[in-house]
Amino acid sequence: MDDNSQAGPTRRRIDRITAPDYLDGIETRDAAELRAMRDDCGEEESRFSYNRRLIQGRIDIIGAELERRAGNSSESLIDALPRILADDPGPRSGAGNARNSPVYEPGEVGRRSDDRLAADALLSRLPDLTDTELQAELEELREEERRVSELRRAVQERFDALQAELIRRYREGGVDDIVSAMPGDAD
Repeated sequence: MDDNSQAGPTRRRIDRITAPDYLDGIETRDAAELRAMRDDCGEEESRFSYNRRLIQGRIDIIGAELERRAGNSSESLIDALPRILADDPGPRSGAGNARNSPVYEPGEVGRRSDDRLAADALLSRLPDLTDTELQAELEELREEERRVSELRRAVQERFDALQAELIRRYREGGVDDIVSAMPGDAD
């Protein structure tokens, strides 16, 4: 591969955000650029959060099917779905839950593995899969959930760093720079 590879198409947003140099020089960037970077992080975090929840739902469904097959539940999988997929009523914590990020609306399924998992027809094939195949699918989903969670945490850390820089500037009197960079502030 030659050195012109950098001149090719723009890298994916997640690749840019998770690059080691993404936050380099944030102290000198203007507020509009910081806000755009933070917004990119917020959108990626929303996408990862959505896909992670889809993966977790699949894990829960496969786990319930394995329990049912083992005789630990007399309830049919269809009847158990509302219970299986119900959100945990307990309080949620963590950096990602404090954000006012946009709701992720899935568009076309991309080439990312977590996007492919969201569109996979695995659940429609459950009755046809052996216990061994279900266990293998379960392990694959757990590994994918770990990978997605790791990426999501990395994005959240960058979001937090960008937000902290904007707050620092605001507190230190850089209000004009922050306010002038806000969308919709036309006089």
